[in-house]
Amino acid sequence: MLDSLGRILKNATDQIGKLTPTARLLVLMTVVVMGMMLLLVSIWAGGPSRAELYAGADPEFKSQAVTSLRAGGIDAEVDAQGRLLVKHDDVPRAEGLLASQGVLPSDGTLLFSNLTEQMKWTNPREVNQQLFHMALQNELARTISNFPNMRKASVFLDIPAPSGIGMSARRASASVTVFTRSGTPIKQTEVDAVARLVSKAVSELDLENVSVIDGSTGTPLRARTDDDAIATNYLEHKLQFEREVEQKIMGILAAIPGATVAVTADVDVKRVTSQRQAYLKNNEGTVSLPRSTSAMKEESTAASRGAEPGTRPNTGADINTGSSGGSGFVKTDDTTEFDSRVGSEVTSTIDPRGMATSLSISVQVPRRYIEALVPKADGAAADAPVDPAAVDQAFTAEKARIAEMIQPHLPTRIDGDGVRQVAGTVVVSMMPIDLASFAGTAQAAAFGLPGGGNSAGGGGMLGTVLGSGLIEKGVLVALAGVAFVMMLMMVKSATKKIELPSVEELVGIPPALEQPSDIVGEADETEAPMEGIEVDNQHVANRKMLEQVGSLVSNEPDLAARLLNRWIQPDH
Repeated sequence: MLDSLGRILKNATDQIGKLTPTARLLVLMTVVVMGMMLLLVSIWAGGPSRAELYAGADPEFKSQAVTSLRAGGIDAEVDAQGRLLVKHDDVPRAEGLLASQGVLPSDGTLLFSNLTEQMKWTNPREVNQQLFHMALQNELARTISNFPNMRKASVFLDIPAPSGIGMSARRASASVTVFTRSGTPIKQTEVDAVARLVSKAVSELDLENVSVIDGSTGTPLRARTDDDAIATNYLEHKLQFEREVEQKIMGILAAIPGATVAVTADVDVKRVTSQRQAYLKNNEGTVSLPRSTSAMKEESTAASRGAEPGTRPNTGADINTGSSGGSGFVKTDDTTEFDSRVGSEVTSTIDPRGMATSLSISVQVPRRYIEALVPKADGAAADAPVDPAAVDQAFTAEKARIAEMIQPHLPTRIDGDGVRQVAGTVVVSMMPIDLASFAGTAQAAAFGLPGGGNSAGGGGMLGTVLGSGLIEKGVLVALAGVAFVMMLMMVKSATKKIELPSVEELVGIPPALEQPSDIVGEADETEAPMEGIEVDNQHVANRKMLEQVGSLVSNEPDLAARLLNRWIQPDH
């Protein structure tokens, strides 16, 4: 195969060597254009390719992961086969983002599916276990280093081997050292995410046994448990609830331009778990059923004595005793065992709470909007000032209307008398300044009001275009087009016919001169008798040389051109 390839390359080299410089440049440009076209095709073909994340995870995790990745700006989807797919370039960033948010599959071994290729059945069990632990450490370190604010991470695991009977068992522990990109201390939420990631990835590793070291500052940190996170959960839930209520109120007041809303809420994040056990009445769950039944009957009979033959006196007979047959008795004993069960009902109630115990809403309405509600007097000018008393009257009516719209969204609670009361207040006020006339000034820019930043509005679309990669593809297409046009121009110039000198001109024989003739018509068309020409050796040699040069020019023009370049000396 190598010999065939060598012959092909040698043949191609020989053929290219026979070409003119223009033809060689044409071949080079063709190869360059083909390479650029292949590069363009590879870029377009490699763009949509995707890689699978966490193969074998449950659908609920994949749905949650897609939501988190899209919120983080990563294009992710679940295809028809149920695979979680992202772009190849986004795989490390996606794994780091999911790990930083605590969105991980319940089975940590899914992170090391490629480890089976390195573990061999011929290895001892201890060697395979050590390989697994090393891969686990490397995978955890790589995942943590892809967190949004992390630059580097190192993970060390101490997983003791199973102990025998009667031996003391050691608990697993882990140590994680992280370095931030900016050198600033890491946040407590990042510490919690790192510790929970390591704890969930190692079997029987408690969160308390995971130590996190900030390598940038050299500070040891500890992850928060569920009990420690109650205060943080309160603040986070409070801010989230206030934000949702504020968005809802802003939607209600969307018809009022320039209205502002502020919400303050008190929330209850206590988790209440109650259990109630009740015993049921008979035939409502309490039953008594026969388990076994036994019956015993005992019967005894005695026959009477018969009379002796012959006559007898009756003096010994008792008149109080009548004559009867034989005597006996019957005894019956029935026994039934019952199995009685008392019915009970156990009710477990888990109340996650999270509701608001009180809510305060403040609304500010622009004065210009209230002035627009005041009807104009007949014949009044368009720019005539509005009566302040009429403005106050219109604001009073609008204030009641706004409070009436917001009132149903306030929380309620039941007091000691069983009466449901509203647990919240609504305050509606009018802005003391006119924002419409105030916007666009230097003071508005100082306060952050809109109106002075229109000149920077076009940066968003430009940033979108730069981030989408359209400019790179456009430049690549333009370069390919320019190269193709240059190739066509060179082909056109290379195919132009070049006028070569004749054989007589190459040898140096001057052209024959036309001699004047007085013959008119067809008189000169007749064949004249051949005149005798004396030919010497020099003439024959010149004629032979002329024929050889003509044959050389016809068969091998390149060789003839090189010979002429050696013979001909330019005149200066």
